[in-house]
Amino acid sequence: MTQVLHVFRHQWADFWRRGIVLAMALSVGLVGIASVLLEWQAWHQEDATRQAMQAQERSQWLALEDTHIHKAAHRGYFVIRDMSVGVVLDRGVWDFGGSAIWLEAHRRNAPLLRAADDAGILARAVPRGVGPVCLWLVPLLIAVLAHGVFASERAQGSLAFAISSGAPPGTLVLGKSLATIALAWAGALLPLGLGMAIALANGQEAAPTAVWLVATLAALVLFAVGTVIVSALCTRPFQALIALLLIWFVFVVVWPRLAADLTGQLLPLPSSQTVRVEAEVASEGLVSDESKDLVRTMLATKGVTSPNSGGVSAMAAEIDAAAAFKRIFAPLEEGKQNQARLLDVLSWLSPIGAADRLGDSVLHLSDHDQAVFEARAEAMRFATQMALNEGWAEQTKSARGDAVLWQKVIDAADKATVQRPPKSLAWGGLVLWGFISVWGLISARSVIARSAV
Repeated sequence: MTQVLHVFRHQWADFWRRGIVLAMALSVGLVGIASVLLEWQAWHQEDATRQAMQAQERSQWLALEDTHIHKAAHRGYFVIRDMSVGVVLDRGVWDFGGSAIWLEAHRRNAPLLRAADDAGILARAVPRGVGPVCLWLVPLLIAVLAHGVFASERAQGSLAFAISSGAPPGTLVLGKSLATIALAWAGALLPLGLGMAIALANGQEAAPTAVWLVATLAALVLFAVGTVIVSALCTRPFQALIALLLIWFVFVVVWPRLAADLTGQLLPLPSSQTVRVEAEVASEGLVSDESKDLVRTMLATKGVTSPNSGGVSAMAAEIDAAAAFKRIFAPLEEGKQNQARLLDVLSWLSPIGAADRLGDSVLHLSDHDQAVFEARAEAMRFATQMALNEGWAEQTKSARGDAVLWQKVIDAADKATVQRPPKSLAWGGLVLWGFISVWGLISARSVIARSAV
C-alpha cells in the first residue's frame, strides 16, 4: 500500500505541476456551478408558474357556483404535474414527456406542455442538470488531459526504466488509477455537492439523492480507470488520445441516442393519436344496465336510495368508458414500459448512459415516471368524474353544483394514486463495467510488465 500511495503522490504531483488539476477544477467547476445556479433559477421560475397555474385552475373550478353538473363535467379540470427540484441535478425526460393533462368527461387526453417542443434541435441535445454536465465534460477532459499517464512515459522510455528498476507493474497501474480518479473527482465534487445541497434544502429526499451522487461518481471512476487502461495499452500518447476521444464520443454522445432509436425500432408503439381516436369512438353510448345497477348498489350503501337518473347514467358512462380506456390503452402503456426496460438494458453498453438512466430513475424523472404520471392522471380523471356525478345522483330535482361539491371533486383528484414504477435496471451497467474495469486493469498490468523487456 505504501508503494501505491507513493505512485499516487508522484502522479498527482505531476498533474499539479503541469496545471492539469487546476484546468480540471476550473473548467468543470465553473461550468458545473453555472449549470446548478441556472437550473435552480429555472426551477424556481417554472415551479412558481406551475403552482400559480394550478391555483388559478382550482380557483376557477371553485368559482363555478351553481353551474350545471353535466356542463362542469365537460368543462373538465386541469392537473399540473409538480416539478421536482431534482431537475437541478438532472432534467431526465422532463422536457419531453408533457406535464399537464386535461381531465374531462368520457375522454382521456394526452399530456400537454412539452418543453422540448419549444426548443431547437441544438437546445434539446445539450445536457441539462449538473449530473449530465459532469458526465459529459469530465470524461472528455480526462481523455484530453490524462491520456498520457502511461503512453507518454512509454514513449519517453521512463516506463521501461521504472519497471527494470523494480517498480511492481500492479502498483504503477493502481497508483496511477487512483490519481486519475482523484483528478476526475477534483472537478466534479464541488458542483455535484452544490447541486445536492440545493436539492436537499428544497425538499429533495436524501436517500435517492445519495444514490444519484454515487452513480455519477461511479461512472467517473469507471471512465478514469478506462483512461489508464487505454493509456497502458497504447504505445504513443497520440494513439491514446484518439482512442479515448472515440470512446467518449461513442459512450457519451452516440450510444444513448442510438439506443433510443434502436428501442423504437425493436419495440414500436401504436400511434397515440390512433389509440385516442379509438377510445373516443369506444366511449360513445357506453351506458350498460350492469353498470347502472352497480352504481345504484354503490349509492345505496351510502344511503342514497332514490338517486337522480341523470347522475346514475353519467356514473355508469364513466365506469364503462374507463373500462374501454383500460382495454384500448393497455398495449400503449405496456409498450412504453417495455421500451423503458429495454433502454435500461441497452444503457449497459455505456457506463455513462447507465449512470444517467439510474440517476433519472431514483430522482423520479425517467420515462418510467412519465408513464406513472399519465396513469395517475387517468385515475384522477375517473375519480373526479365519479365524485362529480355522484353529487348529481344525490340530488332529487336540481342538477347544479355548489362549493361543497366542487371541493369534493378536487379532494377526489388529490387522493388518486397509482403503483410506483419498477426499479430501473440500469444499475446492472455499472456493475458490468466494474468487472470489465477490473479485467482491464489486470490486462494493463501484464502489458506494463512487458515494457521492461
